[in-house]
Amino acid sequence: MKTTKKRGFSLLEVMVALAILSLSVTTLLVIRNNSIEQAGKARELRRTKILLEQKMGEIVSGIEKRKSGSFQEEGYQNYVWSVDSKETKVRSSPDTTGKIHEVGMTKVTVYIRHKDAENKFHQSMEAYFLTENPEDAPEETQKNP
Repeated sequence: MKTTKKRGFSLLEVMVALAILSLSVTTLLVIRNNSIEQAGKARELRRTKILLEQKMGEIVSGIEKRKSGSFQEEGYQNYVWSVDSKETKVRSSPDTTGKIHEVGMTKVTVYIRHKDAENKFHQSMEAYFLTENPEDAPEETQKNP
């Protein structure tokens, strides 16, 4: 009597292999989709940072006089900006002669956001600028307790 050996995979082995393959492919697709989403967010963040720096430069140099607007001219009509500026006084520590100086400064904050209400993406940038020459600032003498 002659015995023949069967070669090949059983149905159960094929089903297990397909299950493992499908789980691996699904995991890779999820990772790929997350990577694409993160890349989009990084691109959005970089774009708003560049627009913020540009607008801050325009405001500080005096080119931009408005308090709000959009980036229509730059080709980013979905982004809007606004600026807030506050005058403040900063007092120094006493110098070697005991004098305290008070210097006027302006805090400028530029905000940028996407027009889409569902997209909660927004960013801001702050800068401080002298509004008067520190040498012309009024002096106060430190009071000794």
